Amino acid sequence: MQRGQGERLGAQDLFSQKGLRVHKRQRRDTPRGGAARPYIAISTGATGTGIIGADGSTALSTRPPRHPENPTSWKTAYRSFYYAQAPEPEDLVLDPAETALLCIDVQNLYLEIPSDSQEAARWFPFHRRMREIVIPTTRGLQDAFRAKGMDVIHARIACLLEDGRDRSLSQKKPGWNALLLPKDSAASQLVPELAPLPGEIVVTKTTDSALTGTNLRLILTNLGIRNVVLTGIFTDQCVSSTVRSLADESFNVIVVEDGCAAGTDELHRRELEILNMIYCQVLGSVELRELMGL
Repeated sequence: MQRGQGERLGAQDLFSQKGLRVHKRQRRDTPRGGAARPYIAISTGATGTGIIGADGSTALSTRPPRHPENPTSWKTAYRSFYYAQAPEPEDLVLDPAETALLCIDVQNLYLEIPSDSQEAARWFPFHRRMREIVIPTTRGLQDAFRAKGMDVIHARIACLLEDGRDRSLSQKKPGWNALLLPKDSAASQLVPELAPLPGEIVVTKTTDSALTGTNLRLILTNLGIRNVVLTGIFTDQCVSSTVRSLADESFNVIVVEDGCAAGTDELHRRELEILNMIYCQVLGSVELRELMGL
């Protein structure tokens, strides 16, 4: 079935295009006081059938994706060892005139389903979270910020030269991070659902941090921005690097938990615990909207 331009495909639609059969099934046992909970079975032909929990974990699980993932208050959630006994932080006060939304690296490349069926199954929890949670959450925040006349800023990773000689060393080393994303390539563009509107600021980086190698710090200062709300990928890489850079430059940083993702839920959660209360405050989108009246 053909879909219109910009119409969002669900994770299961995308996997079906790759020849992977994704089935929702019901467990025979049911949770106390509730209906049977689904899990996801991915049939991969010759490679067998992989079972991936519906909450995005790599082990067998019966929990569906949660939105937001942590139901507790932002004042007590995502505590690291260092802050386990710390007092609760004060209420946040975010002046709309001094607050901007920064969306990081949700580019076409990262939403492509791997051609290898085993890799596709391994990455299924990430793609499911992106399509069903992160992209809708981020789009909702973009619309809310725009409706209030607040700045929406975009960052993407791409090289200026076709051969990538201008990339940082971390992007040249062999391995998963060895990215070659020329700035005009389709793979380097932001996904249509989160594309910038005419006149919105887009910074292009060849590093993990959106501040390093760009003029974003100067842009934020000139706009009078003191508070930066972050969404994007990957939580433990470019999001984390940007958070730390912003904190070092004395910006107040808010990371939207359900607006971010890492390769696994475990990496995502652990990185938020490391960052929270030191370099940023971690909030769910519902809490942020209530706080700011969005």
